[in-house]
Amino acid sequence: MYIRVDFPSGRFYGAEAHDPARPEWPPHPSRLFAALVASAYRSGKGMSPQRRKALEWLEGLPPPGIVAPPVDLQQAPITYVPPGDSVARKGGKGQGEYEHGVHRWRQPRHFPSAIILAEPVLFYGWNEDPLADVLRPLDEIAAGVSHLGTSHSMVSMVVGPGRMPQPVTLIPDQYGDLFLRVPCAGRLQELESVFEKRAGIRRPIPVCERLVGFRFAEKKKDRSDGSVPPFVVLRVTGSMHGADTASYLARAVRRAVMSVLGNSAPSAVHGHSKGLHVSWLPLPDVGHRRADGRIVGIGIFLPPGLDPEQNQVILSGLGRVKEVRLPDGRSAYLTAPFPDERLPIALSRRAWTKPSDRWATVTPIVLDRPPKRPTEERVRHAISQSLVFAGYPAPLEIDVSRFSIFEGAPPAFRVPADKPRYHAAIRFKEPVKGPVIAGRQRYFGVGLFRPLPAFPAGGAQ
Repeated sequence: MYIRVDFPSGRFYGAEAHDPARPEWPPHPSRLFAALVASAYRSGKGMSPQRRKALEWLEGLPPPGIVAPPVDLQQAPITYVPPGDSVARKGGKGQGEYEHGVHRWRQPRHFPSAIILAEPVLFYGWNEDPLADVLRPLDEIAAGVSHLGTSHSMVSMVVGPGRMPQPVTLIPDQYGDLFLRVPCAGRLQELESVFEKRAGIRRPIPVCERLVGFRFAEKKKDRSDGSVPPFVVLRVTGSMHGADTASYLARAVRRAVMSVLGNSAPSAVHGHSKGLHVSWLPLPDVGHRRADGRIVGIGIFLPPGLDPEQNQVILSGLGRVKEVRLPDGRSAYLTAPFPDERLPIALSRRAWTKPSDRWATVTPIVLDRPPKRPTEERVRHAISQSLVFAGYPAPLEIDVSRFSIFEGAPPAFRVPADKPRYHAAIRFKEPVKGPVIAGRQRYFGVGLFRPLPAFPAGGAQ
């Protein structure tokens, strides 16, 4: 079964749940479900038992595949308008009384929209076909939907049996890095309860709704053999952190994810146990003539052997983090790159995960067991131990230095640490797939390696 959504105006008006200035795209399945519920109540028949049965069947389905055309996503400017939630206005200008306690006449608002750059048609598809007593009410409900998102987003909807007429562009994937809100069992009853309470304009946080990871169909999986855990790469903007202070940014991102997950955060996130740990790896711009070592992204590496449900919890929490408060009082913003976007090398997964037998540090290794008398041979042995402790084979060759091979990377002495740290270039017996991280602060991006064959010393990116 599929639902076809046409946008006659070629635009979708609707904001992201956590950023009112940015348009949401594609419209999340939970938003689609809410529009269908509203239509079921708005029509002349109202919510009949047949319609309720159809909607309850729909909310119990797994996440759909989606066909979403490309769009232009621009942040909406601030517009000052009279609030629409006034209870009464007494006196003149500026004397209004509002449900949420705001008394100013004009308030800043955003009206984000996604401009559709291809045929303005969207599909949601499931690999299940309902019986006629479910399909018919669903089609009647869909025919009554006038808008999806705000009232500016005029739409027409049709429910059809069978497979979608176009190839899927967004696929549900527990390792995906695009997170969409999807309804689950009980969402219909929850929406009815919220409507009956009429609790002002501030709606409660949904309970019968979950964030599900999706990936773009044209993206190749980095884990084709199923044995490689996900390595999610996000762009970082607003931060002026360099590779020498990578750990500060990494810890700030971890704190943000922990604050979102709360008590449901797995131990792999907070690291209070000796088990598996998530790695928060700031990705600096290094390795070319104009490299300055500034952090342009962050890679979140989920360890092998982590339970799939915990993977989903961590990735869904990460998907809800858009802004990160930094120790210097500023904010950094996390965004997922689009599949057709031209990215710098530092934001490419393969730049950090491509199998290679030769690797070199971008940030120095903080030795797990520093030697009491640091001769060159003993330092090599300590670096080898750190790699083995981190789960990698012992390297055949180790070249130690105070400076990285990659231009723009910070010298070892500039990275704050309470233990000795060194840059190293290593060679394994066989190619090793990354990311390769080692040392005491490896979970926060200190001791991060990059493969050498694709980026030889002195070469350009």
